Amino acid sequence: MIERSTTDEIVDELRGLDESERRRVLEYARSLSVAPPKGTPGAALLKYGGAWESGVADDVAAAIEEACERVDPDAW
Repeated sequence: MIERSTTDEIVDELRGLDESERRRVLEYARSLSVAPPKGTPGAALLKYGGAWESGVADDVAAAIEEACERVDPDAW
């Protein structure tokens, strides 16, 4: 039996999709070739360690937990 290439399999799958679905696949495929954004190495962030007093950091952490840990189903 002859093995099919991944490209052949992808093309076969694409043939079964409508135009809008093929467009989504194309956008996804293009997104895979985009280099991810460069971040900042953790070592470069160490200089900011201890910049906040302990109480301030605790207040910020509590505010994030309170406001960001919930899903508001009516927001959408």
